[in-house]
Amino acid sequence: MVAGVAVLFCALLVPSGGLTLRLDEIEGPVLSGLAAVRVDPLTTFFRGLDAAIRPVVLAVWWGSILVMLIWRRWRHLFVWIGTLWLVSNLTDVANQVIQRPRPLTVEMVGSWQGFAMPSRPVAVLAATAVNVLYALVPAGRARDRGKLIAAGLVGLVCAGRLYLAIDHPT
Repeated sequence: MVAGVAVLFCALLVPSGGLTLRLDEIEGPVLSGLAAVRVDPLTTFFRGLDAAIRPVVLAVWWGSILVMLIWRRWRHLFVWIGTLWLVSNLTDVANQVIQRPRPLTVEMVGSWQGFAMPSRPVAVLAATAVNVLYALVPAGRARDRGKLIAAGLVGLVCAGRLYLAIDHPT
């Protein structure tokens, strides 16, 4: 529901251009500050991390589907497929409506993958992490630790995408 409200909000305000210009004024200095502290080892690390997102998510996705098929966890399997379909389609629709370009004030050092808002790779990574945790990890301490690890991983990927100037902070 929160995502739907956010998409509606952006769909109504972003096409007018006013919100995008204000956000660019605020976010430009943040991204310029990150670009000013770029160093080669960190750039190489974040480029590798960004390149690894898609294959890792696909491997985890197929592996989890296989586990759910073997263990006959049909309800989890259908929810899994439905949520990833929903996340992919919502980010596609939001990208078509919002069409926010890559950050313009900073040199992008990562690979270009469509519009910058919303970030489809980050959305799919987060959805996959949540699906794995709730479909395959039993409730309790292990799932709680998994949530912290997943949040840290998504945060690291977001930080890397900001560092490479692929996405906006919003």
